[in-house]
Amino acid sequence: MRQILNRIQQLTQNNESQYRDCLLMLEVLSENRDLTHILKEEEEMLSAIKLEDLASYEIELRKE
Repeated sequence: MRQILNRIQQLTQNNESQYRDCLLMLEVLSENRDLTHILKEEEEMLSAIKLEDLASYEIELRKE
C-alpha cells in the first residue's frame, strides 16, 4: 500500500486535484478489499512530516 501511495504522490505532485481523485479511487478499492485501516495508517504517515527533520529546516537554522 505504501508503494502505491508513494507512486500516486510522484505521478500527481503538480496536480492536487488529480492526487485527491486517485486517493478517492484507492479508498474505494481498499474498502472493497477490507484494507481501509491500512490505507488510513499510510495516509497519516505520508501527511505527518516533521519540519524539524527536513534538511532545509536545519540549513535555515544555521543561516540565522
